[in-house]
Amino acid sequence: MTGTIDTIAVLHVDDEPDFADLTATFLEREDDRFEVETATSACDALATFELPAFDCIVSDHDMPSMNGIEFLEEVREECPDLPFILYTGKGSEEVASDAITAGVTDYLQKGSGTDHYAVLANRIGNVVESRRSQQKLVERDRDLSRYKHMINSMYEAACLYDEHGRFEIVNEYLAGWYNTTREALEGEESNLIQIVQERADNGDPYQALLDGQRDQISGEIEAEFPNHGHAVLEYRLTPLTIDGTVEGVVGVTRDITAQKGHQREIEQTNALLSTLFDALPQGVLVEDDARNVLAVNQQMFDLFELPSSPEGVVGEDCERLAEAISDMFADSEWFVERTNELIAKGEPADEEELELADGRTFERTHRPIELPNGEGHLWVYRDVTARKIRDHEIETIQRRFEAVLENTPTPMFMKDEGGEYLFVNQAYRDLFDLRDEEIVGRTDGEIHSSEMATDVRRNDRTVIERGEPIEVEESIAVDGNELIFLTTKVPVYDTGRRSDPDSPVAVFGVATEITERMVREQQLEALNQVTQVLMRAETRDEILEIGTETTRDLLGIELNAIHLYDEDAGALVPAAATDAVYDLIGEPPSFTGEDSIAWRVYQRGEPRAVDDVHEDPDRYNPDTPVRSELYLPLADYGILIAGSPSPESFDDEDVLLGEILAGGLTRALEQVERTAQLRDRERELTEQNDRLEEFASIVSHDLRNPITVAEGHLELAATECDSEHLEHVKRAHERMWALIEDLLTLAREGEAVTEFESVALTGLIQGCWANVETGDATLITDTDRTVRADKSRLKQLFENLIRNAIEHGDGDVTVTVGETDAGFYVEDDGPGIPADEREAIFDAGYSTQADGTGFGLGIVQRVVEAHEWEIDVTDGDEGGARFEITGVEFGAE
Repeated sequence: MTGTIDTIAVLHVDDEPDFADLTATFLEREDDRFEVETATSACDALATFELPAFDCIVSDHDMPSMNGIEFLEEVREECPDLPFILYTGKGSEEVASDAITAGVTDYLQKGSGTDHYAVLANRIGNVVESRRSQQKLVERDRDLSRYKHMINSMYEAACLYDEHGRFEIVNEYLAGWYNTTREALEGEESNLIQIVQERADNGDPYQALLDGQRDQISGEIEAEFPNHGHAVLEYRLTPLTIDGTVEGVVGVTRDITAQKGHQREIEQTNALLSTLFDALPQGVLVEDDARNVLAVNQQMFDLFELPSSPEGVVGEDCERLAEAISDMFADSEWFVERTNELIAKGEPADEEELELADGRTFERTHRPIELPNGEGHLWVYRDVTARKIRDHEIETIQRRFEAVLENTPTPMFMKDEGGEYLFVNQAYRDLFDLRDEEIVGRTDGEIHSSEMATDVRRNDRTVIERGEPIEVEESIAVDGNELIFLTTKVPVYDTGRRSDPDSPVAVFGVATEITERMVREQQLEALNQVTQVLMRAETRDEILEIGTETTRDLLGIELNAIHLYDEDAGALVPAAATDAVYDLIGEPPSFTGEDSIAWRVYQRGEPRAVDDVHEDPDRYNPDTPVRSELYLPLADYGILIAGSPSPESFDDEDVLLGEILAGGLTRALEQVERTAQLRDRERELTEQNDRLEEFASIVSHDLRNPITVAEGHLELAATECDSEHLEHVKRAHERMWALIEDLLTLAREGEAVTEFESVALTGLIQGCWANVETGDATLITDTDRTVRADKSRLKQLFENLIRNAIEHGDGDVTVTVGETDAGFYVEDDGPGIPADEREAIFDAGYSTQADGTGFGLGIVQRVVEAHEWEIDVTDGDEGGARFEITGVEFGAE
């Protein structure tokens, strides 16, 4: 076919030539861009036409030799993206599903009258425009790919932002800066763009770039960036223009964090040096080679209680100052002589102790220093009186600490890097029944078995090599029993005998026995696996067998049985038991509400451990050989009973493990019961839906097409002649369409609902009101609930109830939709429905209107039944009719 770019070439395939030609006529009337070719079969279309020459194909479904979906598959082989609309009189979910699978573009059912031709024309125009837009988008993407290559080739962080400030294209440098990949970063919002917008003084500078009002944005930003952290960025943003349109923004950034950091370090260092002198906790004095004071801090004045201020003594003679303060020392002459000696020899001195006359102790440090104009001297004085007192206190604390370690009941030890024991406490010695001299100075290989020593030594080496603490489980043999310890081992850098600030020289450990806890953890893990096995069980007997075996083998309780509630017997009847139960007590009894611990626990639904059943007046058998029992309810299904011939056999851990097992058994029983119910229900629904689908297929295909053709010819006849009989024929056609649509709806709405979704009533009701001719009627929506339903059928229900209220209320009526505790209602203030007619209104064909089909309320009832709801008709508050639907499941708000 030949045409301009505005021409839309359409191929219409239908096995009814009259209908095909009629459709072509109406389509070309609807849109003068359409050029329609027709074919009476798919084979004819494939043989006659070059498919790529068409902009769209419209095809019927039920056709001889090759149906519409088969035709669609052939078209997709040659033209994968050519728009294809399935336009058929036979509509079903199966046909729609197959069409979607085959790649149909749109799916439309033939309707009554000629309005559906306008719908078809609109659909054709939409899909063709969509395809053409997609082709234009491909051309745009080709241009963008060139910019993408340019960005990826740049040797600094660069990207392309979209109009929302998201990364559209990023290069490897930028992705690496964010510690991610290009693919992960593209599509994410840019933190940089957000900050630029937030910190702008006037307006949105980024939007100004997109609007063409600015040609660049640049500057520096300091902030936290995702997946990177704190950084200072120098950035430049420029618009990307293609064919006169801004398609995005190109961004180029440079990380100047290190540069800024170095600059700040210099500033901080200068500030630090300017304040450090005064902030030092020691007294500091600096003098030059001529012994003139160059600098002194306030702490020096405070130590020696000097008058004036540090600024007041700068430039004064230090020798005279030393003479002035010498009387404060216990040996004033020595102080002056020692000071002069250090200056004369130019020797350093470290932490010399100076005794003061008042009993205090000072430490003095001297350093010869190089000054810009020669040599000088640095003096540092500190009061160490408190430190000496503290050192004495530390010694006392250390002795106490050693006493604590020695008497702690948890084993503790220290070993050097070669594995020799340096220290063990009393708990460690007691554990292995060894004396201190049998342990200290020896290795694990000399004390314990070689296998145990190897494992322990490997863990010690890990701490030494990594310089990090570890927490590890270690198996230790004690008196022939294997115990499990959770040992915390930490590196030691100073043992008191040897130290190294950079590398550990020893290992200190604390060992806590966790043997019993490990057993419980293994049981919990095994219970988790048992629960998974239970959920795969298909029968009740299989579940009961797993329950008794698990109680016996995993929980270690030989005596156990499961009793299930028998409604006919009104008792807990034995359903499964271990052989040990039969060996000890014979046939397990049934329990009722008469003096039975089991029945009492079952009714309360709470587990219970009885230390001695002989002390409980409700025990079933006063002479029972069982002394202690554990009762575990299984919800409404029954109870699991475990017993022991010894009293006090069950603790809190046994109750906890039993509850976990009982929970798994209960869920498994629920699943088996629910599965059986679902299978029965599924079988019923399948049979019902098959019957309804067969009826709907006959009505849809065998009646729709002839009426459609008749309507088309009627409209053509009306343009050629004027006859009063044509109006009667038109009304007859409309009546036939209404009957067909209601029959189809009545049949299909009767199919049981199998897929539910959450539907908001407010929005749905507003849409239904818009779909019905409401005239002067008024709608009041008094609910904001969400219900679980089939949305399409629920829409049909509301539309029919609204239409019924308006038609029987002569148009001027108020319709109210509200909620109840169990569902919702539709109420009007019209004439109402007499009580003796309320059952008949749901019968198919019942109508009080001359032009009504009588199926509207019948469809409502079918929708209600398909959801397994209930409907009731009563009087409204204002005297009209009120339809209440109950049994509805509400969705999450």
